[in-house]
Amino acid sequence: MTNRFSNRLNRDSEDLFVDTRMSFGDHIEDLHAMTHHTLHTAIPVLLTLDIPATVGFYTRKLGFSCRHEQSGFAVLQRDDVVLHFTRCPDRRLVEWSCCRVSVTGVDALYQEFASQGVSHPSPHGKPHDTDHGTREFGVIDCQGVLITFFEMRSNEDLCSNLGDTR
Repeated sequence: MTNRFSNRLNRDSEDLFVDTRMSFGDHIEDLHAMTHHTLHTAIPVLLTLDIPATVGFYTRKLGFSCRHEQSGFAVLQRDDVVLHFTRCPDRRLVEWSCCRVSVTGVDALYQEFASQGVSHPSPHGKPHDTDHGTREFGVIDCQGVLITFFEMRSNEDLCSNLGDTR
C-alpha cells in the first residue's frame, strides 16, 4: 500500500513542494534495523471439536504435556513447542486447521509416533524429502488436524539429491 506525503518546505521565501511516495515494504528493513526487534516464536491456535479428546491424543500419543485445560481451550507443550487448541463446532474448519513444527531428528520422531500407532494414511505420512529442502512427515490428529513435522536438510543432502558430487 502506497502512502502519499506532501511536505511543504520554505526555502529562501520560495515555496517548494515535495511529493514523497513511500511504500512500507520498501522501508521495513530500515525500520527493523532501527528498532532492533526480533521475532522469536509463534504459537498456533488450532481448532478442535473436542478439547478432552485432543488433550488425550497429544499427551498419550505424541508426548505433549497439558499446561492448561478449561472448557473450550487447552495449552499443550512438548520441548519448546506450544500449541493452543480452541473448541470449534464446525468439522470443516477443524479439518482445515494445520501447522508445521520444526524438529531435530525427524526420522527418530517418526519411529516414536509409529510405535504409538500414529500414522497419516498417505505417502506424506512417512518421512520424505521435499524440493524445498526439508525432510518431513505429517500426522492427522484425532480431530482431523494436520501437524507436519519437518527438519531442514543440510546443503550436502540437497546437493546429493540433485546429483552434485562436490
